[in-house]
Amino acid sequence: MKQFAIIAAGLGLAAFFGIKSRITRSANSHGKAACRMFMLSIAIFLCFLPCLFLKQVFGLWMLGIAVSFVFYLRDRMKLRKIPVQSTAQSDVFILNTPTAFAAGGNDPRIYIPAKIQDDQRRWILAHERYHLRHHHLFIKQVLVVFRLVFWFNPGAWLLYRLGIQRLEHRCNTAVESQLTFAERIAYRRLQRQLHAPQNLWAIGFSDSPQPSGTPSETENENAAGEKPRSDKKLIVLAAVVLLGFLLTGAAAMSFILGTPKSFGHDQAALEKLLEANPRAGREVTVLANLPEALNAYECSLLPLNNRQEIIVFLDQDGLPQAQLVYDLARDQLVKAYLPDADSALSEELCLQAAQIAGRFYADERVLKQARDKALETSGGELIAINECQAFPEFEPFQLRYGPVDERQFYIEMGPDYKLLWDRDNHQLDLKSGAFSQTAISDQRLAEIAAQTAGFYEQSVDQTQLCYIRDDHTILCPNDYYRIPEAIPYVYPVTQPEILSDSLDYGVQGLDMASQTGNLEVLAAAAGRVEKIGHNEPWGTYMIINHGHRKTFYGGLSDEVWLGTRREVEPGQVIGFMKDDGTATAHVHFAMLENNHAAADSRPYLEYSMLQAKHIEVPIRVSATYAIDKTQWEEIEQVVKKSDAFEEYMPGFTPKAEHNYGSVISEIMITAQPNDFSTVTIVQNASTGEVEVSRSYLFKEKMDEVLPDVPLELILNVTIKQEAGKSSVAITANVDLSYHLYYAEGIYNPEKRILIQNDVTMSYMDASEEMRSAVTAQIEELLEKTQRIDEKALDLSEQIIQIITQGQAAAWDHSSLYEVLGR
Repeated sequence: MKQFAIIAAGLGLAAFFGIKSRITRSANSHGKAACRMFMLSIAIFLCFLPCLFLKQVFGLWMLGIAVSFVFYLRDRMKLRKIPVQSTAQSDVFILNTPTAFAAGGNDPRIYIPAKIQDDQRRWILAHERYHLRHHHLFIKQVLVVFRLVFWFNPGAWLLYRLGIQRLEHRCNTAVESQLTFAERIAYRRLQRQLHAPQNLWAIGFSDSPQPSGTPSETENENAAGEKPRSDKKLIVLAAVVLLGFLLTGAAAMSFILGTPKSFGHDQAALEKLLEANPRAGREVTVLANLPEALNAYECSLLPLNNRQEIIVFLDQDGLPQAQLVYDLARDQLVKAYLPDADSALSEELCLQAAQIAGRFYADERVLKQARDKALETSGGELIAINECQAFPEFEPFQLRYGPVDERQFYIEMGPDYKLLWDRDNHQLDLKSGAFSQTAISDQRLAEIAAQTAGFYEQSVDQTQLCYIRDDHTILCPNDYYRIPEAIPYVYPVTQPEILSDSLDYGVQGLDMASQTGNLEVLAAAAGRVEKIGHNEPWGTYMIINHGHRKTFYGGLSDEVWLGTRREVEPGQVIGFMKDDGTATAHVHFAMLENNHAAADSRPYLEYSMLQAKHIEVPIRVSATYAIDKTQWEEIEQVVKKSDAFEEYMPGFTPKAEHNYGSVISEIMITAQPNDFSTVTIVQNASTGEVEVSRSYLFKEKMDEVLPDVPLELILNVTIKQEAGKSSVAITANVDLSYHLYYAEGIYNPEKRILIQNDVTMSYMDASEEMRSAVTAQIEELLEKTQRIDEKALDLSEQIIQIITQGQAAAWDHSSLYEVLGR
């Protein structure tokens, strides 16, 4: 803005002196008048420039425009309400007042007084038709708008007056050139008799006063072709120009000398800070409500080593928009860097975001200190329930809590929601910023905190067994809800019956069965499968790691539900008891502390599932499959005859390859000329599960994705299976208008945007219409990929059936859209 103002002032000065010299050299009165009006308009603009520097003037200026506009509209309404009579001529109307004028937009009309002679009528019509023929109505509206915008400047009013006089002078000259001497005298007398219309939307028969003097003097002036200039007008004009120069110069010098370095240009300082304080692993997402103007931005912060300052990041669609250094103690921005020179982020908005991030950081520090102290008070572990549904406002979550000291109580509702409760004063001391993004009131949070603190003071009746209902609430004696004072574990069977203590597998534990005869074995708590093994004569066993403890499950059948490294939930079916008919089917269960079995596992078991929690997971395949010659020949024929890839690569015959160098069978199906595998089928060495991964590459070239906008698009869609889970990666290479706009990046199918890898790429500079057209092309290719992928999965199913010789094998059948959740 500063550079713009200086350049504008310089151009204004140059134009003024240039036009001044032209006026001196001009011998034509019309040229002089036009140059004089142009010079005056430049002077008015120069007088307006201080508004660019003085923000406090801006509001007053806009108010004046609004008031002027009201009067402008009022004149329009008054014009419509004038009573008129029509004539034989469609564009001529008769008034009952002694005035004449022309008005209207696309359908202009001429209004004349009722009591006039035929000659006078002819003169008025000739005068007004000249106005209309030369678009004087439009020129007057331009002058009116100019005066309306620069209402505060007397030069704008002078320009309006001079402009109207110039239009009338030209019109009078043209009409009088067709009249005799006597008619000219009568014509001017008529102009003095008729009133000038006081309306901004009309141009009248006598809008400007006639010069004084005898008719012969006036005739001589017309013959000379020029009206005498007024010294007063020249004095006013010179004063206006001088005032504009003085105001512009004073404002510009004040702005240049008094303004500090412009906001958002501390790139070097921020880069140095980030080198000393890397973002990786230390960046914290700000979970708090931002102002409405910042809703499109993601906010995060990075604490600096001095603990007095933080760096606040504002990103949009994965691209950095602002990096701010905020001083917590002084409550001010110390440094700022805005990568986009035309960023919509003002200094005021950035400060608001930094203040919110600062409050969030300060609260999180206090909550972390409270948590650390609660851990110390609780002996290193907070009390927890893994699937709490005590509070209907929340989905099932892990509730963790513990006393900080005799007064304060710390509560953690999942990873983001934290409370600090004052038990003595029964009030909420602090809440985490994430709560601001919910509709839960502080009063309700206080009720939740008080109820959780009450759980801590209650105890569970250990003499009778509590059950977990299907809706995850807990049923204890007298049907009351209790949360235990230690991490709860469920029995590994439904409605358990402990048969005996035993040392099966050399592990001290409990042999237990279900009173209902159910053979399902359940996970005692949330965790991850650490090991699946076999030990004669007892059979298959499993160990689940829960972080702080482990659980042991023996006596399983040869087939279990899960492979190693798989996550489990409390009460989830993990396998079945081995039932050989020789003895009661049972599971050997033990609690492991530091890899050693507890002397008695009973105290850890507080709840029993009324029903097992069935979760759809792939069955662990116990066999490792090999492919013989006959199977391979059958696979080759199936692939060769398949039309699964006809839409992907028309006319190309897919081929199958077998990696014989691998212990685990691996089949690659190539359906594209570059020999890259399109479908890969492999059996995981650790889990025994069959994994089917796919990769599709599209190269599209369009002459016109929009009129005169060519597009080259390379899209790679990869669906990868690993550890029983599928994931999708979509990368794109975009080239618009022959390298004018280009990018390589990742396509986000949820937000439907392309995130370019490097901010130096030019794709984000393309128009919204161009980027929308690219997104539409990518989405069209994804629809095509979905159709191809469904057929590729059908082909994979046929091949797996050949490999397993018809035996059911676990693998993820999810197509592209199913993995994306579409």
